Amino acid sequence: MKDGKALREASGLFYLKVKVIFDKIELKDKLDFFEGGVAVWQFTFDELADYLMQGREIEFRYEGKDYSITNSHHEWHFCCDSDETNITLCAFPEFNILVDQVRSIEIGEISIERIFNEHLGGLDVLAVL
Repeated sequence: MKDGKALREASGLFYLKVKVIFDKIELKDKLDFFEGGVAVWQFTFDELADYLMQGREIEFRYEGKDYSITNSHHEWHFCCDSDETNITLCAFPEFNILVDQVRSIEIGEISIERIFNEHLGGLDVLAVL
């Protein structure tokens, strides 16, 4: 296996520091290495979409603010904990609509899809639950 720096350079994709709850989701095969005790792996919008299609919740920090895509009361929500934004996206089982809605969300005029795919700066922590 290549080291993390070589993988980053070879793929051109952004690597995220992640907190993984191994008893809830099997991601060990996606891990490239451990950095400072924190698992690090390659993460794109397509992978984010795959996890959402499985009903997984996502938490991340971008430009110093905490965001989440979660389900509550049979609905999916996009939240920014830092400024108390809470946007209802769709009903829980409507996963295709969810992915389309998330794709269209912009943070500071940059889509979440671009943030993940183009490894834009400031994306810091991600948890997949």
